[in-house]
Amino acid sequence: MKKQSALLILSSLFLLASCSAAPAGSSSSSNVPSSSEPSSSASENVPSSSEPSSSASESVPSSEPDSEFPSESSSEEPALTAEERFKQNFASYLEATKKAEALATSSTYVEGDKSYSASFYKEEAVQTNPNGLKTVRSIEGSIYREFRFENETLSGFSSVELNAENAAEYREKTSFLFANNVYGLSGYLSSGALDGYLEGGEGYAYAFENGVFTLTSTIEDVSSCTLTLVDGAFVSLNAEGSSSFSYSYQKDGEKQPDPNPIKESDFYYTDFTPSLVSQNGKYYVGSSYTASFASSNAKASSLVDPISPLVSEDDEFVSYNKRTGEFKILKAGQFSIEFASAHGVSKTLNLTAEAQPIRSIRADQEGRDVHAGDTLKLTATVFPVSAAQAYSASLTSGAEFASLSGSSEEGFTLKVNDDAAAGNDITVTFLSEANTEEGIKASDSVTFHIVAKEAAPTGELAKKLIGSWQSQDVGYGVSDLVFASDGTGTLHYFASEDGYEAKFVFEWDASSENSIVKDGTFFQLDADSIPQDPTQSDYTFTSLVYADGVLSLELYNNPFMAEENMDFTKVQSAEPSLSEKLIGEWTSEDSYPASTLVLSADGKATVAFYSPSIAMKRISLSNGKSPRDPSR
Repeated sequence: MKKQSALLILSSLFLLASCSAAPAGSSSSSNVPSSSEPSSSASENVPSSSEPSSSASESVPSSEPDSEFPSESSSEEPALTAEERFKQNFASYLEATKKAEALATSSTYVEGDKSYSASFYKEEAVQTNPNGLKTVRSIEGSIYREFRFENETLSGFSSVELNAENAAEYREKTSFLFANNVYGLSGYLSSGALDGYLEGGEGYAYAFENGVFTLTSTIEDVSSCTLTLVDGAFVSLNAEGSSSFSYSYQKDGEKQPDPNPIKESDFYYTDFTPSLVSQNGKYYVGSSYTASFASSNAKASSLVDPISPLVSEDDEFVSYNKRTGEFKILKAGQFSIEFASAHGVSKTLNLTAEAQPIRSIRADQEGRDVHAGDTLKLTATVFPVSAAQAYSASLTSGAEFASLSGSSEEGFTLKVNDDAAAGNDITVTFLSEANTEEGIKASDSVTFHIVAKEAAPTGELAKKLIGSWQSQDVGYGVSDLVFASDGTGTLHYFASEDGYEAKFVFEWDASSENSIVKDGTFFQLDADSIPQDPTQSDYTFTSLVYADGVLSLELYNNPFMAEENMDFTKVQSAEPSLSEKLIGEWTSEDSYPASTLVLSADGKATVAFYSPSIAMKRISLSNGKSPRDPSR
């Protein structure tokens, strides 16, 4: 009793002293309420829940009954700075934000002129994006569904079966706003965006007022962000500077079921009418068409309720490409295609296919000069290329100088007669089997002019060239270049990079070391060893140059649009060729003086004949010295 009376007396004295110490004009009520009196409001001695506590001693007064009131000389613990408050409490802010944000009923995100917003219901999120896009993400039972709309038209749909591994991920998708690959305010806070502020240092500034943190950085460009706190959780984040944006969420009571939920069954086909899309209502052999479906249900979509065609692999009229969704017509006549939706509706489409009308036909090669004995491969193209490539070919002039054989499937072969006289023309005409829309067949012609073969090359350069040459650059195979004495040549070519093999024929001239191959005579051979049209060849001849015993060849690779170069040196054979054996002076053994025969490299010959008797007599000649006169 004595101790309690003493405390009451001390308390009364303290109150009197404090009242008498108050300056004139001030309120008589104390700035610090008496521990024996109730607080007028909880906010007077407990900080707002939207403000972080500076320290435990600031927010909760001592409750020990025997504690003494601090003396005037004792100093209070200094308040935390905004920076210290932010760093000390950030972990608890983040945890509270994650929990609160998941309960939001709506949220918004704005960046420049792009605005994203979402409304959240129980197990459902309805999000609107820029450009009229809308996404609905919902969970029903153990199924997650996502609907994507463009201008209120369904443009995408997906469905996922939930399990222990993915359930948490998909439930988050029904509770957060997705924008720029980041969803939810908590996503920004935990993504490292504020790491610089949490680490601190020069260039970072902090301010806190009315439940709002303002964080400013001058490390690179000046930028700042403000974070608003409510009940210990961030509810909005605004950033200004190089990446300005704002995000916030709202909680208006408990989440409610969507009063107008979107269901998968809304998009089922209850019935449908199939068709193949065609511009003129006709279906042509060789052409491809996609399917279209009309339904009394305006929302029906094959994205949700896919419709599949029932086309067997051995159907003779139509084939179906699952990857492209196209039907290709194979044969003219009447046929049908059966379709079935995923939810049990089936329909049959009856069609009639007809031969495709054509526009034109064009020869694949241009006219050129040919020689007696030449062989050419000829083809044509029917347009459009989707039409059947069926046509015939005939000699419409010069039939006495050549023969033509083959078909449109394998190509036609033109053989110029060995005795065809120079100065004449040979014309080949191609005629389509199908008709044009006007009901006539298309045709195209190509003319070849017969020219005489030039004399065999002569001179010192010709002597050097005649024979076989091989590449110095050995790759997948040894390339051979052969010059024949009649002015023709062959090339068996192996590309040094990939070993591509090709054969060519050409005509050559020995008048210049820089232009050995005659213009317009270099042709690539096809699989039947027939010269191809240059426009259809893999390689185009560029140049063949002779210098210091080396032939330098340059070709242009058409598919790869690149130049290919190769050097050749002459093959020195131990066994001379027949022409090499013949060139020189020959002498007889049956006459004296000896008869002589001289064969020159230019194809000319001279004879000095001495008859051993008056009568005519056959004599034989040998190359080199006469056995009768070893001294010769």
